[in-house]
This record gives sequence, C-alpha cells and structure tokens, in this order.
Amino acid sequence: SGRLGLYDKTVGTGTRYLTTAGHCPNTLSYTGVNLPIKGENYQANTNNDFQWHTTAGFDRLTNQIYDGLSTNYTISYVYPYSSMATGDFVCKYGAITGYTCGTVTSKNYNFIGASGFVVVRGVNGENMSDPGDSGGPWYNDEYAEAWGSHSDSSRDNGNDGVFMPISNISASNLAVLTTP
Repeated sequence: SGRLGLYDKTVGTGTRYLTTAGHCPNTLSYTGVNLPIKGENYQANTNNDFQWHTTAGFDRLTNQIYDGLSTNYTISYVYPYSSMATGDFVCKYGAITGYTCGTVTSKNYNFIGASGFVVVRGVNGENMSDPGDSGGPWYNDEYAEAWGSHSDSSRDNGNDGVFMPISNISASNLAVLTTP
C-alpha cells in the first residue's frame, strides 16, 4: 500500500503499473494476489531504484496513494529533482514507520554507487526509515506533489530517510500518474 502508480508512455499502450523499490524482491502481492513484475531499473552506479508491476484483477490504478492517515491522497504533479533543495519539507508513507515528515538535508547522497539520492531528517529526530518501508511514496501533501520512492536509511544517521527522486522515472518510457 502507499505505492505510486505509473503508466507506460509508449504510444498506444497506456498500461498502468504499481511501483516499489528496485532493491526489493521481484515479487509483490496485494491481499494474497500476485502482482507480476514487468520491469525494473536498479543497478550499481546509477540513481535509479524502482521496479513496476502489473495489477491484473484489480480496479484501474489512479493518481492516489495511501498516506496512513486518510483513505487516499491525490498526486497531481511530479516535483523535479532539480527544484529540490536543502531545507525543503516533505512527507512519506512507509509500511513500517507510517506517515512521517521531515526536512531535506542532502540531495547528493550516494546510495548504490551514485550520488543523487535525497536524505530527509525527521522532525525532532523522528525515525524516517525501517526495513519494509522501501518503495513507499515521498510527497508534499500541501501541493499534491510526488517527490520520491523510499530507498533506505542513511548510513550517517539511521533515523534519516533516503529516497530516489521520482522524477528519475521520467527518463524511461514510464511516467507517474497525475490524473485519474
């Protein structure tokens, strides 16, 4: 739950997918139903950490995510990595840590051999990351913006969260859903 929806930009396809972190196992299920992997972009020395899965048998994916507080939260814009800055306030939903928010402390973190991952420190040192949070959405709930996909905690401070900027996906044939 909480994952971002994607669609295939290839002309005539328009297929919709569900994301998770690329470093996660290539199996994903929802209420016991297998969601087959369609592809992934995760390898050392890149700033990509995502995979996408089909959702056969479920209602059509929309631009909504679960935030742990309400039923759904609507995403209408993908916030570009180039606009992110130290001091920006952003929130996330993780399956283990739930809804938490914090401040960007770095946008040049080296997670898998390449800088370009974003580090967020929780309000009052709140824990932003535990195993099982990977693939959860990072977003600005005031402006309905998708910011990233959860990757890890920081080696420098285990309570800090690390995410892959979701705008990295736009370099592929995929795009984040911003309309129903």
